[in-house]
Amino acid sequence: MQELYFPEAIVLDREDANGFDSRYSIYAKGFGKFLAKATSARKITSKLAGHLEPGNLVKIRVVGNGNFQVVDVLKSSKIEVRCSDLYLLNQMLPEQDFEFAIWQELMNVRDDRIDRGDINDRSEGSKFSWTKVLKILGWDPEHAVCEQCGEGKVTRFKIGSQSFSCQDCFSTQMVSTRKFLSGRTSEFVTLSEA
Repeated sequence: MQELYFPEAIVLDREDANGFDSRYSIYAKGFGKFLAKATSARKITSKLAGHLEPGNLVKIRVVGNGNFQVVDVLKSSKIEVRCSDLYLLNQMLPEQDFEFAIWQELMNVRDDRIDRGDINDRSEGSKFSWTKVLKILGWDPEHAVCEQCGEGKVTRFKIGSQSFSCQDCFSTQMVSTRKFLSGRTSEFVTLSEA
């Protein structure tokens, strides 16, 4: 059994496991994404649960041989990315494959007010950009065309089919199929204006 310590990691997602346990997706600097189980994390007396919220930048120690178990965790900061965006990013990232440019994009939206101790500072920092993330991962929206009509101005990326859609085709599909309106979250990302 090996013990791993990551001084910088981001909690991407949390899902309930057996009983009071939870399973977390963690993106660690220099290592990439991995899954880790936290025993009794859903109990009211859990010391880990508050630190393992999606969007938290943490210091984490895990043990295991592929199936990792959280031993210690400490929240050091928070990144300003919506939980739904972190969930979708989690769906796209492969396990144990670190991409430094993705890490930098996530660090650019870190909430440094927590680090400085000035939670009343309302200054806006950088915003998370799906256009940048997709480009890093190999799906460049600038050179993409709509899967259905071939138009060059795409506004959405569908994760399941790994395809782009323009606003008109996406709206038509939303009205005709209602698939995207049910479930935990939508399986598409909205691209920011360039």
